[in-house]
Amino acid sequence: MDFYRPLFIFICLSLLCGFVLAENQTQTIVIGGLLPLTGNGSAHGPSYKAAMEMAADDLNSKYTSLGLPYQVKLNIVDTETNPDIAKKIGTEMIKEGTHFIVGPLTSEEMKALEKTAKDSNTVLIGYGSTTPGISSEDNTIIRLCPDDKIQALGIQALFKKSNYTTIIPVVRDDVYGQNLYDLMSNLSKTGNFTLTDPIMYEAGTNQFDTTVDKIAQTVQSINQKSGVAVLIIGFDEATEILNTASKNKDLSTVSWVGTDGIALSDSPLKNKNVAEFAVKTNFTATIYGEMENEPKFMEFSKRLQTATGIKPTPYAVVIDDAVQLAALTNIMSPGNPDYRSVFIDNANHFYGISGYTSVTDAGDRKFANIDFWTIKDNNGTYGWTKIGRFVNQMAGPVIEMKTKTT
Repeated sequence: MDFYRPLFIFICLSLLCGFVLAENQTQTIVIGGLLPLTGNGSAHGPSYKAAMEMAADDLNSKYTSLGLPYQVKLNIVDTETNPDIAKKIGTEMIKEGTHFIVGPLTSEEMKALEKTAKDSNTVLIGYGSTTPGISSEDNTIIRLCPDDKIQALGIQALFKKSNYTTIIPVVRDDVYGQNLYDLMSNLSKTGNFTLTDPIMYEAGTNQFDTTVDKIAQTVQSINQKSGVAVLIIGFDEATEILNTASKNKDLSTVSWVGTDGIALSDSPLKNKNVAEFAVKTNFTATIYGEMENEPKFMEFSKRLQTATGIKPTPYAVVIDDAVQLAALTNIMSPGNPDYRSVFIDNANHFYGISGYTSVTDAGDRKFANIDFWTIKDNNGTYGWTKIGRFVNQMAGPVIEMKTKTT
């Protein structure tokens, strides 16, 4: 559905009812942004910030060209990828009267701010939080990204296509890591793969000698190395895990897999030891998939990359839809005490640059693809290359591989 149809309907109804603002008045739509500009989720922070700014600039230009009396104003603050800080500054935003906040990024941060947002009728629009159960009919969290139930199915599909049968899980000890590990543990009961005991590490740590020693011990205990893969469930710290692992030659005899917390990050590309180790071990990461057949998605993605020098993830691109839906809901619900219901109704009738933004009653995106990305060496220059995807569609899941993964 085109963005302007619901907006024009609202404008027409407002004209009939005499509620349109006077020509010389402009309504400011304040949208908050809780972004990880520092901390261990900050690798894509510049992309998230640029996405919000571009979305607001595009909307303001459209409002002006159409003669509509609205302007979007952003209030972007760094959460440092810290739940306590996210709660503190999010609460301050809400006290200032902000009813739509893009973010925060992680599920831990979302949970920290959940009650305050609900009590104040503030919608938290998720663009990167993927832990199942964070959104519900009992709170005001709405996520335009898929939850980890879909990613877990994508990881399982990657294991099957790559003939990985014995998986060593290395898990960030927080809500994100624990829940995604639990999903993988449940899927392992289907018999397609087995999991060794999880190797947990503390969220926020940057020392991984002990963690890597445990990985090495587990690898050494497995007689048949064929079909063995190490699965890192974490964020940017995965780069340091790979860096430490690269110093142990035994760990290059098995394959390595990452999740959306590290996929498309520049950090493993900037460290030559890590990049070489990633290539040698066929390091592959899964992430919410690109809309590669949607011109607007790819165009916005290219604009972000030009602005930041970083290849953006779909989590950054979907922020454009988050800002548009926040502004639209603000305009269409004057005096409505239930922003969540209006936002969900708009999302279920909206086709943005990320495609149809339909969400469940709980507030989670209904359909999405999971892309598989690996690191390749192109004459000494390392970069991410997409090798396939898991398509979660109404007709049933499909696996599409562009090349062999081994």
